[in-house]
Amino acid sequence: MDNEKQILIRIKQRDKEAFGELLKIYQKTILNYTYSLIGSRDDSQDIVQEVFIKIWTKSNRFDLNKNFTPWIFKITTNLCKDYWRSNSKTAIRNDDYSREKSIEKEPSNSLAFQESEVLSIVNVLPDKQKLVYILRDLQELNIADISSILNISKSSVKTNLFYARKKLHQHLIKINTDYHHEL
Repeated sequence: MDNEKQILIRIKQRDKEAFGELLKIYQKTILNYTYSLIGSRDDSQDIVQEVFIKIWTKSNRFDLNKNFTPWIFKITTNLCKDYWRSNSKTAIRNDDYSREKSIEKEPSNSLAFQESEVLSIVNVLPDKQKLVYILRDLQELNIADISSILNISKSSVKTNLFYARKKLHQHLIKINTDYHHEL
């Protein structure tokens, strides 16, 4: 993280090369996160571009004594929420994603689900549970960072994560049961 801190110091000094380095570090991660929430590649790329524009224009607001990762995820999450509001979406959905990559009725050859299957299944979750689940289990952020990103307590993060996992487990059992009944 010392290297990242040096990059952030240089960005605060308006160093475009440092900004390019930060872009290389985070662009793919932020694009994947955005896509998991939005479900549209084009819209996700637009949002990622907005994220990095905000980082450049608001870099003077970043506290170098804090971890950068929660800050970039908070910016991204807020821009995704703005996207949902501006598109009259009352819930987090991956409609485009679900149409393109719906889960087939046959189970995978391996026990592990493909990422496309996981993202389709995650759509059954309520908004907050979906955000918490994606940040914790797919993006592997810690509870404190998720709490900061979503402006909720750590206990609320844990509760939402518990119910998200429970609901996903129940949904997977139902998919498996439905599949075996069709045989």
